[in-house]
Order: sequence, then C-alpha cells, then structure tokens
Amino acid sequence: MAPKTPAEILQIVNLHGRWLAKKTGGLRADLTLQDLSSRELMGINVSAAKLVGCNFSLSNLAGSNFDQADLYSADMTNADLTEASFIGANMRGVCLRDARIVRANLADADLRRGTLISTNDDGMMSVIRADLGRVDMSGASAIRAKLAGADMTEVTAIKTDFSGADLSGVLLAGARLDSSMLRGARLIGADMRGVDLRHADLGNADLRSAVVDGAILGGSNLQGALLDGVDLAQCVIDQEMEGMKVLAVEEVRRTLVEHKLWVDSVGDRGVRARFQKHRLPDVDLSDRDLSGAEFADCAMIGMHFSRATLALVSLAGCDLRYSVFDRARLNGANLTGANLTGADLTAITATPIEVKQADGTPTGHIIAANFAGAKLRGARLKGAKLRGAVLRDADLSAADLRDADLTGAVLDGAMLEGADSRGAIYAR
Repeated sequence: MAPKTPAEILQIVNLHGRWLAKKTGGLRADLTLQDLSSRELMGINVSAAKLVGCNFSLSNLAGSNFDQADLYSADMTNADLTEASFIGANMRGVCLRDARIVRANLADADLRRGTLISTNDDGMMSVIRADLGRVDMSGASAIRAKLAGADMTEVTAIKTDFSGADLSGVLLAGARLDSSMLRGARLIGADMRGVDLRHADLGNADLRSAVVDGAILGGSNLQGALLDGVDLAQCVIDQEMEGMKVLAVEEVRRTLVEHKLWVDSVGDRGVRARFQKHRLPDVDLSDRDLSGAEFADCAMIGMHFSRATLALVSLAGCDLRYSVFDRARLNGANLTGANLTGADLTAITATPIEVKQADGTPTGHIIAANFAGAKLRGARLKGAKLRGAVLRDADLSAADLRDADLTGAVLDGAMLEGADSRGAIYAR
C-alpha cells in the first residue's frame, strides 16, 4: 500500500469516525503498512480499523481506542499506550518492546506470534517480516493494565512491569516473564504452563487456581502470594538444571546450519549436531530437517518441532514438557526416558525406519521409534502413527490417543489410566 500523507491519514480517520457512527459517507479505515511513527495521536479512535503492519513506534497513543482493531504485526515500540483500549484486538506479532501500557485495557486481545504476508498488485504473496517469533513486550510498563482473558501464549516479556495488572484467566503458556515485576498482579486461573519466571517478583500476587505445570521458578519471589489450588510440585526449579551449559541462540543456529549441510551432503560436509546436557534457548525448530541429530539429557521445555523431520534423532532423557511436535516425523527416533508431559504430538509419524548406506543400499537394519520409559502424561497423540513403536513402561496416563495407530506397538508395562483411546487401533 502506497504511503499516505498526514492530510490523507487525517481524512481516513475522519471517515472512519463517520463509519463507526454509521453516518453517510463513512468508510472503515485501512492503514495497512502505513508509517505513523513519532506522531501525536492521543485519543484517536480507530476501533475495528485495519492496521496490519502499521508502524506506531514512538507515537503518543495515550487514551486511544483500538478495540476489535486488526493490528497484526504492528510496531508499537516505545509507544505511549497509557489508558489505551485494545479490547478484543488482533495483536498477533505486535512489537510492544519498551512501550508504556499503564492502565491500558487489553482484555481478550490476541497476542500470539504471527508473520506478516503481503499481496502485490499481481496477486503474488510475499513475506514482509518473517520469523517474528513471540510478541515482544520486554521492558514495557504494564502497571495496572487490564489483560484478563488475553491470549499471550509464548509472549516475550522480559523485565516487564505488570505490577497490579489483571491477568486473570490469561493464556501465558510458554511465555518468557523472567525478571519481570508481577507484584500484586491478579493471575487467578491463568494458564502458566512452561512459563519462564526466573527471578520474577510475584510478591503478593494472586495465583489462585493457576496452572503452573513446567513453569520455571528459579530465583523468583513468591512471598505473600496467594497459591490456593496451585501445584508447585509441577514447577521446575533451577537446581534441576544444574550442570547444564546454557547455549546462546546464535550458537544453536550455527550448529543447525552445519547440521543441514551434513544432512544434505549425506555426511560429506558440515557437522552432525550434538547437544549433551545443554539448556537450549527458545529457537523455533519447526519444519527443519534434524535427522540424526543428538539431544541427550537436554532441557527443551516448550520447544517447537511442528512438521520437523526427526528421523533417527536422539532425544533420550530430554525435558520436553509442553513441547509441540504436531505432524513431525519421528521415524526411528529415540525418546527413551524423555519427559513429554503435556506435549503436543498430534498426528506425528513415529514408525520404524530402515537404515541405509550412504549410496542408498539397504542394510536390513530396522529401527523402531522408542518411547520406553518416557513420561507422556496428558500428552496429545490424537491421530498419531505409532505402528511398531516401543512404549514399554511409558506413562500415558490421561493422554489423548484418539484415532492413534498403535498396530504392533510394544505396550508392556505402559500406564494408560485415564487415557482416551477412542478410535485407536491396537491390532497387529
């Protein structure tokens, strides 16, 4: 979309006001990809407007109305959003780094990750900003912000001030809130599975009935917090990760580049990825070919492997709680002793694989996917192809096994209490 002049933007906003008031000549505002940075826009009403990819960085938007607006991938870095309203807004992929969100209302807003795609005049689609990852509101001031019911799954909010904020019922699974201020915040019934809360201040916070399975609490302050109905036994304390080397994102990416060369050249170039007792940072491994990689006894809570190729990969002993493997190919993978509690393994393929020589000659050696002794409590395995998989002594309590294909699977000693196996196939 061509850039608009200030006069054109004012005209668009005025017509939008008429549209909201259902007056003649009104027109819904479309400011897709417009640059509205460093502007005085205090009190602007663009509720229900189309603001996809709009740049609001450094702008004064205090008291503005963005209710139900489409802000997909908008940039609000360093913007003043004091007392602004975003009720029910689409804020997927929005950057809120260092924004001022004091007393703002983001109730029921969608703050999940997103990628911005544009269509040109020829109808061709192109990625404008790829791999946006998590919504970033690190360093933001969200004091007394209203975020009840918002979807903040996997949000990055490092050193963010949520003092006194209402986060009741918010979806925070997999979010990073390390070193954030949450004193006096309301987190009643919040979904905080796998949240990184290291060194966070939760003093006097109301966490009643919050789900904290897999949350990392090392160094956090819970003094005076209300914890009725909260099972802290399911949390991760830093001591559980002692002795692990914490890897930097760039280090992991370099290793994966070398591994891709190794896979593509069938071992002639590059280096096979090997991680042992490492704590991996949040790197999205979706759609990657990680065949043959080794991740031994690594901490990988909440990692994303969606649609990844993981043939003959070793994830033995890894902490993979709440990780996402939907539609991944795990043929011949080794997950013995891995902790996959609450993981999403929907429609995975984990069938035997025949090992071949570099020239493609069959060796006659067949390796089954191995989940022996793995913890799969509450894991989602709906539609999973587990033919011939080894699930000996695996804990599948309360797992979703609907329509799973377990033909020839080894289930000796497996715990299936409370598992939903409607439509599952067990016949040999």
